[in-house]
Amino acid sequence: MTERQGVLDRMADFGRAMIGGLGALSCRKPKVTLGVWVLLSVLAGWYSADNLTMSTSTSDMIAPDTAFRQHTEEYRQAFPFADDQIVVVVDSPSPDQSDAAAVRLAERMSARTDVLSAVEVPSADPYFHRYGLLFLDTEKLQDLATRLAGAQAALGALNAAPNLQGLADLLDLILTHADEGAPATPAELLNRLAVSTATVADGHPVPLSWTGLVQAADEEDRAANRRFVLARPILDNSSFGRGRPAVTAVHEAIGAVMAEPVGQGVEMRVTGAVPLRQTELDTVANSAGLATILSFILVSAVLIAGMRSGRLIACIMVVLLLGLTLSAGAAALTVGRLNLISVTCAVMFFGLGDDYGGHLGLRYQEELRRGLPPLAAAIEAVRAVGPALVLSTLCAIIGFLSFVPTAYLGLAEFGVISAVGMVVALLISLSLLPALIVLLRPGPGVPAPEREDRGFAGWVSRHHRAILALAGASAVLSMAALPLVRLDVNPLNLQDETTEAVATYRDLATTPRTSPYSVNILTPDLAAAQALAERLRGLPESGGVRTFASFIPKDQEAKLPILVAAARPQPDRSGGVGGAGPGRAGARRRHAEDGAGRLSDGQARRTARASHCRAKPRPRAGPRPADAVRHARRRADRGRAAAARPAGRWSSR
Repeated sequence: MTERQGVLDRMADFGRAMIGGLGALSCRKPKVTLGVWVLLSVLAGWYSADNLTMSTSTSDMIAPDTAFRQHTEEYRQAFPFADDQIVVVVDSPSPDQSDAAAVRLAERMSARTDVLSAVEVPSADPYFHRYGLLFLDTEKLQDLATRLAGAQAALGALNAAPNLQGLADLLDLILTHADEGAPATPAELLNRLAVSTATVADGHPVPLSWTGLVQAADEEDRAANRRFVLARPILDNSSFGRGRPAVTAVHEAIGAVMAEPVGQGVEMRVTGAVPLRQTELDTVANSAGLATILSFILVSAVLIAGMRSGRLIACIMVVLLLGLTLSAGAAALTVGRLNLISVTCAVMFFGLGDDYGGHLGLRYQEELRRGLPPLAAAIEAVRAVGPALVLSTLCAIIGFLSFVPTAYLGLAEFGVISAVGMVVALLISLSLLPALIVLLRPGPGVPAPEREDRGFAGWVSRHHRAILALAGASAVLSMAALPLVRLDVNPLNLQDETTEAVATYRDLATTPRTSPYSVNILTPDLAAAQALAERLRGLPESGGVRTFASFIPKDQEAKLPILVAAARPQPDRSGGVGGAGPGRAGARRRHAEDGAGRLSDGQARRTARASHCRAKPRPRAGPRPADAVRHARRRADRGRAAAARPAGRWSSR
């Protein structure tokens, strides 16, 4: 035991001698020490400016060898990844108005090829324009066909005379045949006309939605009138403003459309991954800069209150600034980049570096008050405080390096940069700070009090039992409240919920059909995806499941006759045929029959094409739905689902 203690004592003496020697050398060669550290700081600043990058990608903060990142990369290779999107939500009183505004906005946005690489309006896709009715339920489709049949004569009269006379004829037909399946009641039509007329008088005309007149009442709601415009921005992940130019361009396009007649009465809101992340990045950038400035001010205030020596405070501030530059160079050399977590390392460096300078400076002032000259006081301060600072640095390094063995690279990189920063703070405090003290020769600051004030210490001593009882009761109550603590794993709750992007995102999440929360899974073929989807549909947490088969309408055998019948001309109650000639009606019938033929192909070919399966399909009689298959593959290759959001082989909400 004695021999081991002797070894430890000799090691401690050796460490004190090394620390004291470093301090003595710096104090005896202060100008050389200052020149060396300034040169190193300049080199570190130059190196960090060229090599220290900024990564604002949240996905890169997770190690690439984790299962989540590997699955994401697999999905990215199978389908063009559509995660980085700008989504514009278009709402208006009618679906017609939403369609027109969405298309016009897409035209405006498509002109900004400098910041937007692609723009899409999913509801305007030709596939859904041609076959969209087949996606309705059979009952709703039959109801719609009945209402359309009743509207042919009325709308034909208005089409033949698009004036007040035609409007009067339309009202006459509705009143005459109100009990024969008219598309709308007179009160409903007049109310819509009154609302549209009032908007014209207000200077913001809103066209009358004829679609709403033949639409079922339960379908004409806010969700049915909602449209989406998707944009893929050109991002710069090395900047805090990675998506700001694209988001700004989208807002400018929205402002231009809102000033046009097509935008009157339309509400357009911007959300999506890019606006949400840009809002987060702006908050981080502003907060990091403000926190750095505020920490510098508070550190200065603490030093002023504690030391009352301008020259000594100046020495410590110079050491902190040069140390921060050196830490940036060390970060560029060891890690090479900053992330959304490690960008706060400047605040950490000021907070801990101030402790080193404060301990050394206060001990220097104490030695001065004992009568030592400045040179001897500086050397003695290093010898006395140095070992404690080294021990504190080792403890801090161990704590920071404990972050390294984790797959969360953002935290691991923060630990490495912080540990290196502690080494820099220790070395520069034990060498440059004593040298500056010798050069500037600061005074002892506030004189030592002649009499110690022990009032508070006496109060604690007298009431120690009550203090211990209070502390124990607080600990018990805290442990009892632990079950009430909940971990909030939703990062969206960290953002300001009043911002447009966050509020719109939450609004979309309230409806399963438009909810952005989803899980994408790749399967070997469509059959496996369908089997997995059936199991997932039974889960209470699942709001909906999609596969490639979702792009092929169901129950076509029952729906196609309804569409063919709806395309046939109906006898006009006023003597014509729906207000249109037989040529137009025949064209509608041929169009419907052509669409029916295209969507009546064998299920085997649809399954094989949609699932990328190499097995040969089992043919069935009838034409092939080439349009549906091509659309399914095209939409999947773009990584987007029919509801204007990304989807994999299946998507579960």
